[in-house]
Amino acid sequence: MRIVRLSARLSTRLILAFLAICVEAQPQEPPHEEKITVTGELTRAMAIGGESTGWVVQFDSETHIADTLAAAIEIEYRKTRMLEKLENQRVTVIGVLSQRQGAEMGTRNVLVVSTIRKSKMATPNRN
Repeated sequence: MRIVRLSARLSTRLILAFLAICVEAQPQEPPHEEKITVTGELTRAMAIGGESTGWVVQFDSETHIADTLAAAIEIEYRKTRMLEKLENQRVTVIGVLSQRQGAEMGTRNVLVVSTIRKSKMATPNRN
């Protein structure tokens, strides 16, 4: 009788352990990634400790990005030659908002670019 109880306890524990592993192993749904479009002047950027992608889009006026007002947004794009050609020009950028963590700057928003092109809108005067 004692062996039966030990066997039942052991099998119950094994079943619970396997269930816990299965629940942990289920893939989680990725967060919904919404594409956003911004327009502004593409410029280079630097940050302490190299905590920057090296490029930002400066807005004409403060814009709401992820529930905060921003004068610019840092962008990430693999084709750096394209960014160099568009440097200091007005561009339209389409991408997905991402967050990056840094030791000096903390959490910041970065726009991961899928499309970037020279903007057809006229550059506003900055007097």
